[in-house]
Amino acid sequence: MEGEIEIAFRPVGSADVAALARWLSLPHVRPWFYGGGVDESFVAREYEPVFAGSTSKRGFIIVLNGVDAGYAETYLGHDHEKFFTALNVDIAGTAGCDLLIGDLQFVGRGFGALVIRKFTDEVIFTDATVVRSIAGPDRRNERSQRAFAQAGYQALHQVQVPSDEAPAIVMQAISGP
Repeated sequence: MEGEIEIAFRPVGSADVAALARWLSLPHVRPWFYGGGVDESFVAREYEPVFAGSTSKRGFIIVLNGVDAGYAETYLGHDHEKFFTALNVDIAGTAGCDLLIGDLQFVGRGFGALVIRKFTDEVIFTDATVVRSIAGPDRRNERSQRAFAQAGYQALHQVQVPSDEAPAIVMQAISGP
């Protein structure tokens, strides 16, 4: 990883649909989200509750050195009980974390772990009801597993989520010192 990087997060909005669709369709992202390429109409429908603030899921554009570079989201366990149950994690006090770096100039350079750590500390754990953050990268997505581990997440177990093709590695970070 070269030099310092400025990391910021801004709330995602409907103006970000084209960027999200483009990132979700990139070869390094596509296998891990929605089972393949997506288009703008799919993204607009799928993310409308996030844009409107009508869900506990909160989405953010990752801004690296002033460039919109990816997407991060967090969601509370009690609103996604079926998914958290499939991951075999406690729902109370738990938030999920999903993240992608889409801009190719930032991929494979070690920024993912920095973004995950900052997002976990400065977004997820600012909710006083959240004591743990979980992620469930696909077992085959070693790059994601490494980034979460470097950001302080510990692997708990492997599970097969019914809607996913391959097992997920459930990883956890705990709030506090």
